[in-house]
Amino acid sequence: EYRGRLYASACSDMDEAALYVDRLNDIAGFECFSFCYDTGHQTIIGKDMRENIRRMGKRIHTLHVHDNDGYRDQHMGPFMGVGDWDAFIQGMQAIQYSGVLNLESGAVFRWSPREIWPQTLSLLAAAARYLGDRIEAR
Repeated sequence: EYRGRLYASACSDMDEAALYVDRLNDIAGFECFSFCYDTGHQTIIGKDMRENIRRMGKRIHTLHVHDNDGYRDQHMGPFMGVGDWDAFIQGMQAIQYSGVLNLESGAVFRWSPREIWPQTLSLLAAAARYLGDRIEAR
């Protein structure tokens, strides 16, 4: 942390992360390593999601989709913080991503009363459907 903001560390640089994945797969002799792209971490360190997704390309097999205020790893639902969701969609379209959208946003249940959890789940599902539909609309 520096001046109240988290900063990049291992695998935050997509060129370095791609090199790690490629080297591990070369050592293994087949493609058994991939990358988990985390939208919240990219938002915190101020990276361009569209460009970084494009740079990682087909190495991305898993997602942690969540949002935050740009400073803390809050695990909010998509569109609840400052994440650049248009850039995320464009990046996923560019690599023709067809995997699962894994929402890492359970923290929203700590902030909401149990009585509105069904509506909270509906909102998260709607956000996931919206992202998935846009990604598939390539």
